Amino acid sequence: MSVSTPKVGFMFLMPVLTRAVKGVCGIRLKFPSSWKLAVTSPWLACAASFCNTVPATMSWIFLGSSAPTGSDRPGSAKAGSIKRKTKVRNRAVVATAGFFMLMYPLNYYTKFYFTSVPQKQTFFRYIFKQHGAFRSYVFMEQSICFTGGGTAGHVFPGLAVIQVLQKKAPYTVFWIGSGRGMEKKIVEAAGIPFVGIPAGKLRRYFSIKNLIDLFKVGFGFLKALSVFAKRRPLAVFSKGGYVTVPPVFAAKLLKIPVISHESDFDPGLATRLASKTACKICVSYPETREYFPQNIRMKVIATGNPVREEITNGDAAKGRQIIGCRDDLPVILVLGGSLGSKIVNDLIDSVRERLCSRAFLVHQTGEKHFATTRRSPDSSTAAGPYSSRYFRQAFFTHELPHILAAATLVVARAGANTLWELAAAGKPSILIPLGTSGSRGDQLRNAAVFGNIGASIVFEEQTVTPDKFCDALFPLLADNARLSGMAGKAKSVFVADARERIVKVITDTINSIKEA
Repeated sequence: MSVSTPKVGFMFLMPVLTRAVKGVCGIRLKFPSSWKLAVTSPWLACAASFCNTVPATMSWIFLGSSAPTGSDRPGSAKAGSIKRKTKVRNRAVVATAGFFMLMYPLNYYTKFYFTSVPQKQTFFRYIFKQHGAFRSYVFMEQSICFTGGGTAGHVFPGLAVIQVLQKKAPYTVFWIGSGRGMEKKIVEAAGIPFVGIPAGKLRRYFSIKNLIDLFKVGFGFLKALSVFAKRRPLAVFSKGGYVTVPPVFAAKLLKIPVISHESDFDPGLATRLASKTACKICVSYPETREYFPQNIRMKVIATGNPVREEITNGDAAKGRQIIGCRDDLPVILVLGGSLGSKIVNDLIDSVRERLCSRAFLVHQTGEKHFATTRRSPDSSTAAGPYSSRYFRQAFFTHELPHILAAATLVVARAGANTLWELAAAGKPSILIPLGTSGSRGDQLRNAAVFGNIGASIVFEEQTVTPDKFCDALFPLLADNARLSGMAGKAKSVFVADARERIVKVITDTINSIKEA
């Protein structure tokens, strides 16, 4: 078996490196214990245990020669040969120690960067980035794991945090999510390394899939454990969603600090499961703290919900150009959530001709419902003059900030991320939250926050009808003063520095662990 000298040598020299770097730089290094290494490489852990008790075995691992035995009596020719070989091996050990002791400070404290590298990397990390031994064991790559998925609302806030984190701290990031979820496409489009794991969902009704998904959760836990043992992130940031459960508990087993964030007004199941494990729990609303047990509230920090920087920098003129709308028409933007909503789509289909007669209608249908929504108004009176006032797309990505900036009024579900993006853009809205039949009722409570302050008109999905909807929308669309007032109240909810607050929580947690 070939042995990777950097891996083994570095493991032997961990105590030397720790004392040397602490003495020179005042930094205390922390390295993985043998049982953590065993997850990645069992034979390496076995070698470590032997070398801690039998010094001669170290020479055997470095050069592949047999270790001296009791039959090698002093004075014999064989003993002399072993003595000479040991002398050479000891020099190799000293040279390796000097090499490692020199490389670590140079790598992290000279701050030498390549400007041509897309993500700034230190000099030696760039040189050895393809060498797993150097990357994982020598240079102690400073990475943070983000996890979340299921819907875009569990992904975009995490990407918003990454935008600030990569500007303010020298950490690399990677994302763990479901290999079959929509998060893979969104995260990879943002240029973030993605690792897919099996993920199971707990349904709030009886289904045989619940039993099957328990096995998926178990396999996801093992996959996350393997990823963490190899990459050894400094922290895990959980954004919620069923896919976060395996990584959070794998991090707990490996004693990796977990920071969780909850966007909804009341915590979801994933956040509640992570609450006992997490070092810190960030929440969007101060009132959310009351939903946690008394012994956990001390870990809860109200930070607001992070929103991508581009949402606040949308160009209304560019948005109108994208959808093909002239300047004198008001724009109604319909957002049924990243997965789409049949109820919202059916409602819009039933009133589309009436809406297009007074405004330009932009409709995000969701991937599942794109094919079932009608392409254009089809009544005899509306088909001609109003057929060009309708623009639909399955899911808006990079164009959403501009379309949102151009919107006069937004009709939407009440997912937390959607509401906070509306608040960031300062947009009045009509909300149709998902009811308790298909969820735990979190959207109802989210919508109530905006409805109570006058930023939104709220309809229950069970009771909303086309006539009620139009009776509320048309007077609002014609009342500019009321629209402006609702926009201001929505803007008042927005916490502009939420991303910076969360990044500070992450970095403070990592620093406190390092100093402990």
